[in-house]
Amino acid sequence: MRPLLLGFALACALAACGGSSKGSPSATASASPTASATASEAETPTPAQTPTATPVPTTWDLLPAVDAPKHLAIWVEQGCWGCDGPTTHVERSLGAAVATLLQRLEKENTYYSSILLVPGGGIGHATICSRGYCGGVGQISPDAQTTLLRTTDGGVTWQALATEDGAVRVAGSSALGPVLARTTFDGAGGHTTTYRILNGPEVKPPAAGAVLVEDQQAPLLLWRASDGLTFLRSDNVVVFRADRPTSGTASYRVLATTPDLKRLLVAEYPGSGGGRAKYLLVRDGVVERTIATPPDGMQIIVAVWLDDRTLVATVGPGNGDPNVVALLDLESLRITPLKGNAALNPAGGARRLVLAAAKGPFVTVATPGDCLNVRETPAASAASYGCFKDGVIFAVRVAAASEGWVAVTAPDGRPGWVSAQFVTR
Repeated sequence: MRPLLLGFALACALAACGGSSKGSPSATASASPTASATASEAETPTPAQTPTATPVPTTWDLLPAVDAPKHLAIWVEQGCWGCDGPTTHVERSLGAAVATLLQRLEKENTYYSSILLVPGGGIGHATICSRGYCGGVGQISPDAQTTLLRTTDGGVTWQALATEDGAVRVAGSSALGPVLARTTFDGAGGHTTTYRILNGPEVKPPAAGAVLVEDQQAPLLLWRASDGLTFLRSDNVVVFRADRPTSGTASYRVLATTPDLKRLLVAEYPGSGGGRAKYLLVRDGVVERTIATPPDGMQIIVAVWLDDRTLVATVGPGNGDPNVVALLDLESLRITPLKGNAALNPAGGARRLVLAAAKGPFVTVATPGDCLNVRETPAASAASYGCFKDGVIFAVRVAAASEGWVAVTAPDGRPGWVSAQFVTR
């Protein structure tokens, strides 16, 4: 589902030598030995000093928890952790404010079987097992049925798109639409998974035996080859190939990717020898840093890229406590847990898997029982391209402003204007 090296400046000190005034009675035609030595020292150049490079951090540093930034939006999947229970709902935190977006299902024997949001959280898809059993633990029932949902307003409202027999889940996002995975079991206990674009063609793996790396937000699909070490794009271009450790039993899992697949955060899990995972920071197919496991038994479970150096991640404490949401600084390797939001909401559940994150500033629609038009220009008479319900957040385009209006970007990425009277900051 960007490290830089610090530079240092050197300061050089110049020595100054003085003598007697020309008219001084103590002046002589020949310099004293002391004066000659001083002059000689002054003429000797100072040896160049070699800068000492600051060591690049290779171990995560856990910091105390801090309040969530006011203009940071985070979407998390909630439910129990370390259990067989399905997803219960989705929460969006914006600073200290928490909103429940994908409501709990009231109908008996129905559950969310998958949820995937695009980068920024504005558009997403989810599947509901609306009949029978669609998998998760055990085999799929013959009467399984799946309903596909879509949101275009950041998860505040969801619309049913289609209902299909069998077990279908949202496995990825592509430029053509969501990628759906269908798993079928044979009588011998084996299973087969096929992929296709919603209302589109089948998606074939780039190489025999390759499987899709699911739950990633990159529109360029990422596949894991049959050797378990090689990760490929759909056009068979190698994104990353891991070096198998001497034990030969390690496994690899991609925790986060940038949309262009040029940067990856990969977890390397030890094999039968035991031990804890380490993390590989990959740029353009090359491991630029190997990072030791976090302190105190913590582990990074899933992450999304926020900016060039920062990830928002779900971190497992390793002591049985609920997962927490934290900021990962890829330069300093600091893990900063967040408090005051869904990340540490004990009523929400222990899962707290990060689905998406976005930086503001934002405004929130405040029209209870109504909706707010996003207009093409800052005028009530301008054309509207959508009416967004109470609770939807818009990113503010700070470079533009007009009296009584706020220039925004809607969750679906379109720029527009909203009345300042009906939003809160």
